[in-house]
Amino acid sequence: MRWKAALILLPFAAVCLGAGPKAPSPDDQYKRVTADSEEQPGVPKGKLEKFTWSTSKVFPGTTREVTVYVPAQYEAAKPAAVFVCQDGANDIVNQFGSWPEANKAMAKALDEKGYDHKFVFGEGVHSGNHGTQIFPDVMRWMWRDYPK
Repeated sequence: MRWKAALILLPFAAVCLGAGPKAPSPDDQYKRVTADSEEQPGVPKGKLEKFTWSTSKVFPGTTREVTVYVPAQYEAAKPAAVFVCQDGANDIVNQFGSWPEANKAMAKALDEKGYDHKFVFGEGVHSGNHGTQIFPDVMRWMWRDYPK
């Protein structure tokens, strides 16, 4: 009799634990890969550089896995443009500090050191929405000095 009760309760438990169908996310529309996202003939192919960053003075004791795309057109002798895009005014504020204030401090430091940079501060929360919305403008800005 116990195994029958377990079999009856198993589907109920699976739904309660999230094993059932997932509701669509508004971000799902940005995860679809279309033909223009595929490798294109004649377009230089860059590379991904991955590293671990664990020496933060702002958030000591934290570690971040970082991946940076380095375009094939990148010239080490030419200063690279930096685009700082964080989520915005409603991002995380917790026991480790304020992400919005840290983002403002980063932009200020880049400005003080004379980096070619652009800082776009949104109103959103911690999600990919802000960056996704402005991505086309980011790419146009990043590559504004390169031949078309």
